Amino acid sequence: MKALISIAALLISTTALADGWECWTNSKDIAEYQRVRIKVYNNVMPEEGTRNVAVLVLSNPAYSEEEGNRTIAEFEAPLLESEESANYSVNVDDRFSSVRDNAKELIAGTELDQLQSIELDINFSYGAPIADGERTGADLTLTKEDGEQIFQKLLCQRHLKN
Repeated sequence: MKALISIAALLISTTALADGWECWTNSKDIAEYQRVRIKVYNNVMPEEGTRNVAVLVLSNPAYSEEEGNRTIAEFEAPLLESEESANYSVNVDDRFSSVRDNAKELIAGTELDQLQSIELDINFSYGAPIADGERTGADLTLTKEDGEQIFQKLLCQRHLKN
């Protein structure tokens, strides 16, 4: 009986919640073609670490579900944590098909192939977590190949999966 309880306790303690985010432009003052939607999906395998991002997905909220796929590009994006935020940063590289195939799609009013990097900084810390479905703010920085930067405030909703 003690062995069974020990095994159950071990299984429960190694089970971790995977989490992710859905973020979107939080201003009606920004034209529809300049709005963004980003989803961050974290790995769900505890041995890989549930805080390791599996994919960051950029989509165009101007497209309706009826018009088809809103996804513009997908990237791997490692999480850089601090006490105040969760930061995801990706380099935009047109050698990858998801960028090359959608090079002229607009992200915040800029063609995807004109971007050098994308940085998403969510006001969140695992030291002070928020519940599933709760929202928090985020800053999006798009750096163009010529060095110009585009900034947007986003609203993000946390998603937990167990």
